[in-house]
Amino acid sequence: MESWNGPASLLFTVLSLCSGPGSQAGSHSLIYFYLHSISIPDLRDISRVGMLDDLQIDYYDNTLQKIEARQQWVADGFTADYWNHQKEITDRIHQFLSVYLKPFTPLISACL
Repeated sequence: MESWNGPASLLFTVLSLCSGPGSQAGSHSLIYFYLHSISIPDLRDISRVGMLDDLQIDYYDNTLQKIEARQQWVADGFTADYWNHQKEITDRIHQFLSVYLKPFTPLISACL
């Protein structure tokens, strides 16, 4: 495997726990993983993976320009407005990370 001395990628994780009482509802976890890379060729600027418990439910990267459902029941359960809103959220997170992590790029590069 080749090594490279470019800036490192950073993993930003947002964890949201959802639970509900009832006979059919149990405790579930909804987790979104965001991978933000800083100037790494051949790697997406931003990628997002949505997980419900241990099941991948959606995927996004900046080359797709849309969030793709990874389960049919998820695709059928939400409108286009929902997916557009999720993309807007991801775009805002990408902007935030790009602006606020940029000063750390030289530090990350020095560690490699």
